[in-house]
This record gives sequence, C-alpha cells and structure tokens, in this order.
Amino acid sequence: MPDLPLAGQRALLVMLIAIVLWTSERLEPGVTALLAVALLPLTGATTTMRAALQGFANPVPYFLVGVLTMGAAVVKSGLAERLARTILERARGRGLAVYVQRVLAFSVLTFVLPSATTRSGILIHIYDEVFALGRVPRGADIAKAVMLALSSINRLASTALLTGGITPVMSAAIIGGISWTGWLTLMAVPYWVILVLGGLLIAIRYRRGFSRDLPLPERQPRRPIAGVEWRTLAIILGASALWLTDPVHHLDPAIPALLAFAALLTPGIGPLRWGDLERGVGWANFFVIGASISLAHALDTSGAAPWLGRVLVGGLPGLSRTAIGTIVFLLLGATL
Repeated sequence: MPDLPLAGQRALLVMLIAIVLWTSERLEPGVTALLAVALLPLTGATTTMRAALQGFANPVPYFLVGVLTMGAAVVKSGLAERLARTILERARGRGLAVYVQRVLAFSVLTFVLPSATTRSGILIHIYDEVFALGRVPRGADIAKAVMLALSSINRLASTALLTGGITPVMSAAIIGGISWTGWLTLMAVPYWVILVLGGLLIAIRYRRGFSRDLPLPERQPRRPIAGVEWRTLAIILGASALWLTDPVHHLDPAIPALLAFAALLTPGIGPLRWGDLERGVGWANFFVIGASISLAHALDTSGAAPWLGRVLVGGLPGLSRTAIGTIVFLLLGATL
C-alpha cells in the first residue's frame, strides 16, 4: 500500500480489528466499540482523542437513544399490551393474518412514524407482547417472519417518503428540485411493490409458521385508555409531527427524539424513570453507532476511504467506466 498514508493504514487496521471482534462476538459489542475508539489515537490513526470521539458529536446516536426510549415507554405505559390484544383479536388468532396486517400497515404507518428506526423500536415491543400473549416460543417461524419484516422490508416504506430518512433526503439534495409530493409520486409505487414482493418471499420462507393458530388471550373487560397512555401517545405523535414537518423548520431529527426522551422521563408526564431506561434501552447500540461513525471519520480524514474507493472501482477498469458497473459496485458496497 505505497500510496496509502501511514495513518490510513492504521485506520484500516483498527477497522478490521473492530469488524472481526463484532462479527465473532468474542467481546460484547459495546466493549468492542469503546476499544476501537481507544485504538484510533493509540495507533496514530487519529491525531487526538478528540478526533477519535467525532462519532459521539454526531446526532445519530442520540436520535437512536430517543427512539429506543419511545419503545420502552410504549411498554411501560401499557400501550403495547393494549395494541397487542387488539392485533390478536382482529386477526382472530391466525398467524397469517397477524403477518399480513403487519406488512400492509408499513405503508400507512410511514405517514405517522416516518422513520423506520422509530417504527421498529416501537413495533418490536408491541409484537413481543403479541407473541407473549399468544404463547409463541422464541425462534418460532411466525416470530421470525414478523421480526425479519420489521428489520428489512420495513425500511422500504420509509424510502418512499422524502422525510423517511437520510437516504431519500441526501438523494433528493443531490438530484435537486424534488418536492415532498414529487418524491412520493416517483417512489411510492415501485417501493411499495418491492415491499409487497419482499413480504411474499418472507411469507414463503416461513410458511410453516402460519399453519399454527395463536391462542387468543383471555378476554378482559375493556378498560378506558389511561392518562399515562394518552400522554405517551401524544409525545410520540408530537415527535412524529416534527419529523414530518422537517421542510418547514429544518430541525435535526435528533432534536424531536431528545425532546420526546425528556418528556417521557419527566415525572407526572411520561411513564418512565431513569431505572426503567437503564433496563429497557440497549446502551450498547449507542456506543456501537458512535464508534462506527468515528471509524468512518478516521478512514476519511486519514485518506483510507478515498484509497479504498480507488482500489474497489479502479481495480476493474472495464466495469468501472460504465454506469452499470458503478451501480453494481455501489450495491456490493451497501451489502458489505
């Protein structure tokens, strides 16, 4: 690697160590994340510790904490159990109906909760409750199908909206001159078709899980929605409204998430206390996201990222000079 600076070589080494430790799970993910941050200045991949902590100055980890807090609040307030009972009753205990409801609801929920991360953070808790009430064991095919849909095709619904995440926002900015409705007109049909096709593939893969009906939970008298449930719902919808109106106020997505975080932990307003947060939020995610951004920043500033780009694209000149070749490399890069 004669044309790669020494700092870039060291940044690549730290990245490789982190990837090996994360994939092998020899250490807890949060431990590996902090180890990678410490190795950046120790090896000389970054000049200072402050530079190695760049990822934690990024709003993304704080957005994630806010979203995970919303999910914990949905459980603590009782909304998760209420919604889980409603889902099972509407599906009449049929596993296939539970799954179809979930897939078809993605597109509708996107207009209320535009962020796929937010939807996943909340819906995972709700469907955990569904499977607990339906006495579905961990690892059952129906549970795998729903959770796989949440973690994969769920994101397709967000990309159909301009406010659905950083990918559509950045793409629209690069193209230029695309409005919210213009983006929806262009993207809604193809992305929703892909969403349905993805849902069908998952259903075929785990079709055995749909043959078993889920036992309906014991009927309980309808109780009125409690004040804490209303307040939790209002806080989440308030954050969602700020995300949807981003073109008006231009707030960073982390700001509504952190406002919701504070409201949900305010005594007399939200359902959570700090102890609930320590148990209900996977703090390892915060450190992994922050460390990943720090690694990306180190690769960029050290020259390793441009060097990798030249190696990957320039290594196959026959393909890299064509539009199709560039798209293939981009897809491979996204997969890796």
